[in-house]
Amino acid sequence: MPHMVCRWFSITRSTARSQLNNNANPDGSLNPIGSVAVEVADGSVMIGGSEQSTQVDPCFEYGTEYNPCPYWVDDMGTVSITVNGLTKTVGYWTLDNVDGFLRYDGLYYYNQATSIASGLANAFNADPASPAVASVQGSMIFFTSKIPGAGVNYGLSTAVSYNDTDFSSSSFTATASGPTL
Repeated sequence: MPHMVCRWFSITRSTARSQLNNNANPDGSLNPIGSVAVEVADGSVMIGGSEQSTQVDPCFEYGTEYNPCPYWVDDMGTVSITVNGLTKTVGYWTLDNVDGFLRYDGLYYYNQATSIASGLANAFNADPASPAVASVQGSMIFFTSKIPGAGVNYGLSTAVSYNDTDFSSSSFTATASGPTL
């Protein structure tokens, strides 16, 4: 029977450098055996804004100004991020101040920038096909490529949609750090 040796390695990442350690000491301490530079692509998307609402009066709009019937309308739309061709989308809408509900259209809907950021990051992290890992700090999403290397240059883009019938701009914005990770 052949003799096999098993060595345990620990890799700790700090910014763009990794320290490779051989954990062969009997007391469990780590012996550094070398450093290796690791280039990873990274980028970010800032989610900004807040939910808008406005009062509309369709009765006045249709010539029945003597019998008004005003009501409030909340902006409703989507925020999307695409990394290397993979798009993830969440919706925004205020529904009885419920933040993070699944609607019949299959999208999760949120009503705060921080919740939208978390929802998008979770969507990328839940997809095994995602080319990047996402983390969130407040309403900022940070992306780091799963594959290291100088050749990693993933496209990064954003899109928003909104109720352009009743609003002149979207309640929320999504601003990418640049066109690539």
